[in-house]
Amino acid sequence: MYKVWAIIRREFVERVRTKWFWVSAILGPVLFAGIIVFQIMQSVGGGVRKIAIVDAGKLGYGTRIVEALGASRTIRADGVQLGPAVLDSLTSLVEAKQLNGFLIVDDSLPADGKAEYRASNLSLQTTEELQRTLNRVVEKARLEGKTVDGKALSERVKERLSKMG
Repeated sequence: MYKVWAIIRREFVERVRTKWFWVSAILGPVLFAGIIVFQIMQSVGGGVRKIAIVDAGKLGYGTRIVEALGASRTIRADGVQLGPAVLDSLTSLVEAKQLNGFLIVDDSLPADGKAEYRASNLSLQTTEELQRTLNRVVEKARLEGKTVDGKALSERVKERLSKMG
């Protein structure tokens, strides 16, 4: 066993003496740190993102999303009704960098909870904020669909309380 350790030690010392060992030992972590910093800078993104909300339905979920994004400091949203060639013109605006992306919603949003976002460059910050906004709008729409008349609710509560006691 002593001979094995002697061989390992000798090989290690021989490797450490080369200049390429030290170059890779210094440049490796520097390159990894540079990649991490670059990714962070890309995810933070710069400034306000301009997007369009395309409402493909008749129930006005696109308007609700635009209103919900009105308080956002990082996204400026404008509502657009779906019509002929609207998606093509929005795609050309995204390609020309005049628009960061567009979100397509329809009347099945509360049931599915799904929307389609098209952009030339996806930012983690933008997608997270859009996801949070969509979740709030979907939750509100689902609750509105499940409302119960206050009078009927109080009668049900009284009925159950009388059965219990």
